[in-house]
Amino acid sequence: MAPSASPFSKSPSSAPRSAQGDARLAAGLNKYAGYFARGVTALLTGYLASR
Repeated sequence: MAPSASPFSKSPSSAPRSAQGDARLAAGLNKYAGYFARGVTALLTGYLASR
């Protein structure tokens, strides 16, 4: 499994504020998509196992 900490969580302070925010938003959306896909897979697997 991938570690939960992303390289974006430790962005350099010299970067503009908006760039840091965009990177953190992208990392958060990526993490959310991963958890969503994992949940859908778990539900589908449970459904198929119950048939």
